[in-house]
Amino acid sequence: MYTIGSDNIKWIYRYLADSNSMCITAASGYGEEVTIPNTLPYNGQDVDVTHIEGYVFNNTNVTSVTLPTTLISIGNGAFGYCRALTSIEIPASVTTIGVDAFHSCTSLGAVIFEANTALQIIGNGAFMSCALTSIEIPASVTSIGNYSFHLCKNLATVAFEENSALLSIGEWAFNDCDALVSIEIPASVKTLGGDVLSWCDRLTTVLFEDNSAIESIGNYAFYGSRALNNIDLSNVEVIGEGAFLECNFTSIDLSSATSVGWQAFTANEGEEPLITINNTTPATIASGAFPESAMFLVPGSATTTYKTADVWSDYASRIFGRDVAVQTIEVTAQEDGSGVLEAIGNENQTNIVDLTVKGTINGYDFVMFKDKMLNLRFLDLSEAKIV
Repeated sequence: MYTIGSDNIKWIYRYLADSNSMCITAASGYGEEVTIPNTLPYNGQDVDVTHIEGYVFNNTNVTSVTLPTTLISIGNGAFGYCRALTSIEIPASVTTIGVDAFHSCTSLGAVIFEANTALQIIGNGAFMSCALTSIEIPASVTSIGNYSFHLCKNLATVAFEENSALLSIGEWAFNDCDALVSIEIPASVKTLGGDVLSWCDRLTTVLFEDNSAIESIGNYAFYGSRALNNIDLSNVEVIGEGAFLECNFTSIDLSSATSVGWQAFTANEGEEPLITINNTTPATIASGAFPESAMFLVPGSATTTYKTADVWSDYASRIFGRDVAVQTIEVTAQEDGSGVLEAIGNENQTNIVDLTVKGTINGYDFVMFKDKMLNLRFLDLSEAKIV
């Protein structure tokens, strides 16, 4: 059925008997600015417009669209390739934004969600290749689909409304967002999809809200985001293959990890990440999960268990018990030798990774630091006096 409005736009639509509402299936006769009606006539009554079917306005020259306040869903590709569309306000009634709904709206710089929105689903590719500079995801959203903001090159700010219900962020969701510097993942999120934030050239910081429910990070999730140097993985159980490939961390906390995939932390040549682990039971790791230069701090009671475990044995010479590897010592400078050596003992020269020194030290001790303590990574002399 169809009707021609007062603005001479021809609306083609069908009646949805199960919900007593209307779905717009096509339109013609509109210009650059479009206002979609809240109601359309059916059997002598005005019936709410709740759905826009897929591709209704796809690849057209619209510059602005006013959506009906009765709308529940925006169909797949409904406004895709509307390259002149500059902004859109999503009514509070909308629960679903369909697959590719605004895909390649290359002038779309602003998406505004009306207050108290009911939105739950942002579909795959919904805002892919748009000109967005910022986005605030409503608290009601439970799922961000695959490729949803992929190739949004100008997207510098991604925020999540407080008390977010978000459970998952799909594969490639924010891949190739070159302007993005930091992101804080809501506590409710359990999974991050593969390549979710890969190749984000400026991304330096990923935070998880307090009491995070994060459980798994997908394959190649942050691959190629080479500026990334700050992320707390202490609550993550499953880390997929290549998840942090080419990310150059200096330290990583994998206290909750139960599985780490192939090349998950393979970094640029020469990087020596220090990896802290609290579990006494070694996680299942794939061969090559870590760079050969990685160093591991494990519970002292589990040192042998780690050194002999499957695959972990490849890193045996780089695994250190934290009770020995991390020490604070009190030193008195010696006239004919190293006071540091006296404090730590000969057997621990190559077992200490992190050392804090208090007291007095001299040249013998600096020779010790430089030539004998070959695995020393962190040295704190702020409370030591050189004599």
